[in-house]
Amino acid sequence: MFDYLPTDARDETLQAARRLFFEHGHELVGAASGFADDVVVMTELDVDPIELHNAAFLDSLKETDPEADAAVRRATRGSLGARAISDIVRDVGLPGRGFRAVGRLLRRGELALAKRERITPESLVCRATG
Repeated sequence: MFDYLPTDARDETLQAARRLFFEHGHELVGAASGFADDVVVMTELDVDPIELHNAAFLDSLKETDPEADAAVRRATRGSLGARAISDIVRDVGLPGRGFRAVGRLLRRGELALAKRERITPESLVCRATG
């Protein structure tokens, strides 16, 4: 098993890894069958930059701030339609903390992006359905 993060699709090591996988991939899958469900070869071309940005942002929100989270919940409770994150943050009066709280509620599935985009203060969010 190996993990390699190339920075350039022309990288010779990447080309060698691809060749190795395509020549011996069936052996890798067989070897992994005892502890893995699947073997996947991914390159930077397989990673959506929007998803990567949002995942990195949401992953960074590990601290807890119950006060800010509750304030954002109150500000979005009963909202019909989407609102800009910056408007919600302004309404709760917690500039940095409010933005992170919106992110935590996105991460938990309480809020949702109105459209597929990078999470920024201008992004539109709404109460998650379901």
